[in-house]
Amino acid sequence: MLIFATAASNWLLNFAIGYATPYMVNDGPGNANLGAKVFFVWGGFCFICGFFVWAMIYETKGLSLEQVDELYGKVSKAWKSQGFVPTVSFQDVQDVQGDNRRKSLTDVEAEASRKRSTQYTEGFNEKTAV
Repeated sequence: MLIFATAASNWLLNFAIGYATPYMVNDGPGNANLGAKVFFVWGGFCFICGFFVWAMIYETKGLSLEQVDELYGKVSKAWKSQGFVPTVSFQDVQDVQGDNRRKSLTDVEAEASRKRSTQYTEGFNEKTAV
């Protein structure tokens, strides 16, 4: 259903732009006679869209779904998302025992962090004991 809505809105807006542009460019009665100045209308919309993407769309390149969930939980503004470094991997979520569907990501992260520190300490002790 969502794909239909996005495709329909794309077709509708393309039709509106194609229908309105000749009236904005041409001179004569009932036309705006903007000529080449119509660039400022479309350029202004492009600038607004670029600002919208910068301010509202989070950078999720290279992140798993669990890491995207962590990103939305920890980063409050989209423009701060480029520097985000995830602390929970998919394997960490899988390694945590129990019913993961009922746990929050914060609980899984804390348990995975505790498990990693325990393994590190155990590994450290084993190396020093040898």
